[in-house]
Amino acid sequence: MFAKMDFNMVQNLHQQELYEISGWWRSFDLATNFPFARERLVESYYWNVCVYFEPKYRLARIINTKIYRTLSILDDTCDNFATYEELQALSEAIERF
Repeated sequence: MFAKMDFNMVQNLHQQELYEISGWWRSFDLATNFPFARERLVESYYWNVCVYFEPKYRLARIINTKIYRTLSILDDTCDNFATYEELQALSEAIERF
């Protein structure tokens, strides 16, 4: 009985987190602004669930999912539109950072 209750509580926590992250993601309206960007929000979130599986790491899962999605947009933009020279300049800027 306890295991089932615990499972349901953790499942509810993950659903709440995904709802929060989805709202953040939708607020950018990326489907309109970046139609080439991959829609992998749930995949990104569950990758973080594998790393930070304990309920107390809620904030870490949310922050890492947001960072991963932001970097994914940058990656998709570079893959689709950047020239070699622009990519080289971006790489140098990141290395200096």
